[in-house]
Amino acid sequence: MIELLTSDLVSGALGGVTGFVFRYMAERAKERSAEHVRALEALSAAEKSRDDADKRDVSGGTWTRRILMFAIVFSVVVALFIMPIIKIPVVVEVKETTSILFGLIEWASPRFEQVAGYLLLPEHRQAFLALIFFYFGQGIK
Repeated sequence: MIELLTSDLVSGALGGVTGFVFRYMAERAKERSAEHVRALEALSAAEKSRDDADKRDVSGGTWTRRILMFAIVFSVVVALFIMPIIKIPVVVEVKETTSILFGLIEWASPRFEQVAGYLLLPEHRQAFLALIFFYFGQGIK
């Protein structure tokens, strides 16, 4: 068996293995280089898109945001004081639950009541908080 392992055979096998390892390492380096090039191209495209968006005229969007801001501020802050003074009625739905058989069967029937004042819904508060976070969080012009 030792006679089969000649120096030519061993050096050829080691050369083949070494060539395979170095070729594998070169291919991996080429793949990593291509990944870096693609990442730099994506970063460059994002930067170009950001620059293009910055150059756009957004005056229409600015006025739309201002109108929405004034409407939300009016509905949350100003209307709370004006509506009770001028006595504009608001109709509110109240659900009454009725049960029979010791609460085993229940149903709700709506009833509408008229109240003087302003009904501040959770949606108004949520929109007002979103407006505050938007304007103060990002420094929008």
